[in-house]
Amino acid sequence: MHFPLNIYSGRFGKGMTQIRLGVSYMMKSLFLSPPTETCGMKAYYKRDPTAKSVFDKVEGQIKLRFKMNPKDKPGMQAQVKSSLNFKYVGDTPKTKTLDATVMIKKSSEEKMELNVKLSGKDSMTGKGGMVCMGMEETKSRPTDYFGWEGVNEPEYERKTNIAWSKDTASKDCPTNAAGIKIVKTATRSEAQKEESTMDIWPYKGCKMNKEDKKHYPGSLTPATSDCVWSAFKQTNLRSVNYTINYRVSS
Repeated sequence: MHFPLNIYSGRFGKGMTQIRLGVSYMMKSLFLSPPTETCGMKAYYKRDPTAKSVFDKVEGQIKLRFKMNPKDKPGMQAQVKSSLNFKYVGDTPKTKTLDATVMIKKSSEEKMELNVKLSGKDSMTGKGGMVCMGMEETKSRPTDYFGWEGVNEPEYERKTNIAWSKDTASKDCPTNAAGIKIVKTATRSEAQKEESTMDIWPYKGCKMNKEDKKHYPGSLTPATSDCVWSAFKQTNLRSVNYTINYRVSS
């Protein structure tokens, strides 16, 4: 599949886009939206006295480990591990176990990994299973943070691998099992490339700024707002391609 889409995954990340959208939504809420009733949510908990087993308590532990990149580079690593037992009492006592491990690793501004493993089992029926998800995101590394052509051509890729199995004995994630693999790549759309060559804002102003060698780039970067907006518009990639492979059984 290939279609134009503004996914806001440029070098400026999602922060600037979220700020713009937040301000836009706030303005619409304050001045343009009609008055509406306040939304709310209610939650109820009720025990069924006729049930053979009644949920009673949760036992277990949760551990968190966090460390910054030891090489003094932008990056961090966090791990959450939990092992929980859900106890049921009554005429048919039973225990359901849920083990989870979540690992997040950011090795640089251009690369981030996420790995999740969930396994559960019902002590009475003996049934259970395991689900694992691995995700890796990479962005191109620019030599000029505000450039977008040649060696600075912005690119983005995200690989997601999800697998599941009914094997409750194994401690490792399933390799030869049912699952799905999704690869998402993003590049500049043809419309973006054409737009960058037009004699329009902000590209016209940025080109004029760059021709002024006395003041560009100057003592600070970025030198002009036009060049900032040019980079923002060109590195928020609008062309996305998905490749999906799946396996329905082990």
